[in-house]
Amino acid sequence: MAERPIALITGGAQGIGHACAEALAGDGFRIILADINANVDDVALKLGQGASGFVCDMGDPEQISDMFDRIATDHGPVSALVNNAGISEPGDFLDYDIATFQKVIGTNLTGAFAALQRAARMMVDAGIEGAIVNMSSINAQVAIPAIPAYCASKGGVMQ
Repeated sequence: MAERPIALITGGAQGIGHACAEALAGDGFRIILADINANVDDVALKLGQGASGFVCDMGDPEQISDMFDRIATDHGPVSALVNNAGISEPGDFLDYDIATFQKVIGTNLTGAFAALQRAARMMVDAGIEGAIVNMSSINAQVAIPAIPAYCASKGGVMQ
């Protein structure tokens, strides 16, 4: 029997990411959850079927790179990536701090790009015709003044 393909879900310890993990596990994928939450290993254990968890801050390119290196070594290449991790830091538009803006962009856009680039490279190098899903938001098109960085980041993901 062929080994099951691997699906990596960022932001997979809760919410939409966890729902995606459950669905992909049901479709026969081996699941790897990446999440900033320290309980990601417990969530993976409860998911069962050999799921694994990695604590990873998707706003930190070095952590993303290290995670992909460990996945390659410990599990092999991914066949699917669900780029779901995201943060929002609300604040008054006129007083919105640039450091906060950069933090949100770093996680939601730069982190998503870094993960998709590494996953795509893995797939190409392994000859895998895989799938990548980049989660955006209605706020990519419908801006809300109180979440300017989130709206901008999801607009970038949508492009």
